[in-house]
Amino acid sequence: YDPVGNSWAVLTDIPGGRDHALAVVLGADLFVTGGFANGLGGDQSNAGWRYIETENRWEAVPGLPFNAASGAATLNGYAYWGNDSGDVTQFDPRLRRARVINSHLTGGARDHSQLVAFMGELWMLGGRSVVTGETGRASVFDPASETWREGPALQFPRAGFAAATTTTQIIVSGGEMIINGNFARNETEAIAAGENAWSNLPALPIAMHGLGGVTNGNAFYALGGSTLAGGIRNRGEVQIYRWTP
Repeated sequence: YDPVGNSWAVLTDIPGGRDHALAVVLGADLFVTGGFANGLGGDQSNAGWRYIETENRWEAVPGLPFNAASGAATLNGYAYWGNDSGDVTQFDPRLRRARVINSHLTGGARDHSQLVAFMGELWMLGGRSVVTGETGRASVFDPASETWREGPALQFPRAGFAAATTTTQIIVSGGEMIINGNFARNETEAIAAGENAWSNLPALPIAMHGLGGVTNGNAFYALGGSTLAGGIRNRGEVQIYRWTP
């Protein structure tokens, strides 16, 4: 999607079909890895691939993890891939090496959580477990000290939501409740650097889960998603929140 020209372009398909895969842009490259194959066609022998934009093609990347159903972020030249277990995998693209950072919560699954990089740290937000249901917890990992700490909890527990950052704030929106309820969320909230609590932003016009989130310029884009909690009812919507004209 080109936000300047307000137009879409179709790129080459990834070599193997996946759902709940994870993607990051690192340098000039787009990396896609993990997810669930669920019998879909294509090359399933590799965990993930790198997209070469100038050639509109994909190549397999050894060493990428088969993480799924969480978020991914980049920080200090590394890619970080969340997992539904709550663990995070750090990937060094130069050495093609990966290592696992154990979950903040002992035995605490974080299925459909989101992972973002903010102010030099990694924030794992929300998610759910089949035992305790959806959560609003924020687990913050400091790469310098290699330690986790508890961050300010979201106002609304949620899983399968959109999350993105600007230089000054984290924005989350949408999601679903399927353990502690059965509905898609439309609430949007943000936290700014140095604040101890999340604040409300305008809600999504259409409640969605399984949507992507990205910030660009003065806007937060909520891309796609399903209106049916725990299921598929995709509308292809793009919902945009602008904080300045």
